[in-house]
Amino acid sequence: MNGTNPIPMGQLYTHLLPLNITDFLESDHFSFFLKNHGLEDTWKQFLVESQNRPDLYGASVGKNAFTLFLLHVFHSRHEEFLSIITDFFKSISLWSSLLLPVGELKYDLQNLGYSDKETDAIFCNEVLS
Repeated sequence: MNGTNPIPMGQLYTHLLPLNITDFLESDHFSFFLKNHGLEDTWKQFLVESQNRPDLYGASVGKNAFTLFLLHVFHSRHEEFLSIITDFFKSISLWSSLLLPVGELKYDLQNLGYSDKETDAIFCNEVLS
């Protein structure tokens, strides 16, 4: 798996912008997601590290923190990553009134090295499609 390329992680954020991911990352739904996966401190760490760092992935602190956060989870909890990202997608899907951009998200995950079969399994849940 590629995984060292941050572009698909940043693309995940970009593809979730129509669902208002910036507000979601400040919501109770996201806090609950973080707590369920023991990732509260990890998120806080990357949120702090992303302050005043437009040199990372752009001027958006949220995008920078999200990209660094996902890269960290991808590398440190690789075996669980698909399960974690699936729960993330479920959380934002339940929070937002808009549908997930399934095609784009599948493409982003495939750019991380996941197969069609693996990405199809994520989005077969009716909450996510």
